Amino acid sequence: MNKSFLSRVMVSSVLVACVLLTLGFVWLAFSGGVMVVAATDGWATSTTSAPADSAAPKVVPVGNNGATAVTSLIYNGSFEEISQPGWYEYLSTVTCGLTKIGDWSDNFGFPAYDGLNTLWVGGYCGEIPFSNSAEQWLSISHYEPILSFWYYAERIDPDSSVPDDFAYVDLIREERQITDVTRIWELPMIHANNTTGWVNVQIDLSQFVGGASVLLRFGNSVGTQDSLVGNVLFDYVSLESLPPIVANIDPENGGALIYIDPQGSRTIIEAPPRAVTSTVALLYAPRDPEFFPLPGDYANHAFDLDVNAHLAYLPLLVGAANTSLGTPLPAAKPIGSLPYEPSFTFLQPLTVTIEYSDDDVLFIDEETLRVYYWSGTEWVDAIQTCIDAGILPEPFYTSNPDENYVQLPVCHLSRFGMVGN
Repeated sequence: MNKSFLSRVMVSSVLVACVLLTLGFVWLAFSGGVMVVAATDGWATSTTSAPADSAAPKVVPVGNNGATAVTSLIYNGSFEEISQPGWYEYLSTVTCGLTKIGDWSDNFGFPAYDGLNTLWVGGYCGEIPFSNSAEQWLSISHYEPILSFWYYAERIDPDSSVPDDFAYVDLIREERQITDVTRIWELPMIHANNTTGWVNVQIDLSQFVGGASVLLRFGNSVGTQDSLVGNVLFDYVSLESLPPIVANIDPENGGALIYIDPQGSRTIIEAPPRAVTSTVALLYAPRDPEFFPLPGDYANHAFDLDVNAHLAYLPLLVGAANTSLGTPLPAAKPIGSLPYEPSFTFLQPLTVTIEYSDDDVLFIDEETLRVYYWSGTEWVDAIQTCIDAGILPEPFYTSNPDENYVQLPVCHLSRFGMVGN
């Protein structure tokens, strides 16, 4: 970078409050510091627009603070380990250095979103605009199919007349000597789309779950007939969990929540009337037990059950029979990679039905299937929850190997997993 570029870089005071871009293959919306994106179904064979009859994009809801809790970064997702493998960079010129991953806070006048370093696409080397990218291979799990990243856009140059100035994020798959490219995000750099702050983008990649690894690439393209260009910084790239499934439970009618896994098997949680004293929102989130080993042979079903404490008071069990209305709990506890303690007890037992496929129990005796919960210190058979609460003195499992399901009563919420022998 030389002084001609330094003269172009400054902190903009212009706030673009809304960016709405429809490209055929990607839908974007900017609101409250968060950009939500949905890629279209299937693998594209090029980066051209998808057909007009493409499936409607799925919008991923995000929190009011502009970010959701990160469960795991991809390798070096904050670009801090320049000398380590993970990101591989490609630059149009090496005259001004061998990397665009670094600490650019002095150049732009604001810090990285996380740590010190960011990936910078665009900008200049001498009078030549940069085209550069960084990429790494990754596998997308159905437990964490949401790609999340933060970006900061800054353009000081006048508007450009060349249409191919843009920053982008691509997913690339190579199979049978065929390269398929899906453009999952794009930001025009021909106008001053300045963010004047870090913006979060979340993209649902559920349609890419399974199969071979994919190449994730962040980069930019500049017009060949234009010497003007914008700048985009990327930071804090992560893969996150889908938002939880939500169902309301009310005192008069109870309620039911149904989750369908990628194999088509259902997990059904049913609450009878009088299980709560005020309406609550029950939250279900599938979990990957890789980070919390279960006490048996895993049967491919693990999940968290919690409630949204913003919506209602929670019923508290007092003794074995008396009840009282509890006080509002703080914000629902974050659901991370480690098991957490039971949250609260229902007044009537929930009925939990877990369907499973033959593949789930390929090496398991179905008669031994049991559901365990995390007590805070150990894994305990979930049938014990209703005994401890004094609600059911002799609860029992209903097992049906012919129809592939297990059913049991559960009286408090926690983290659960199904195992066998």
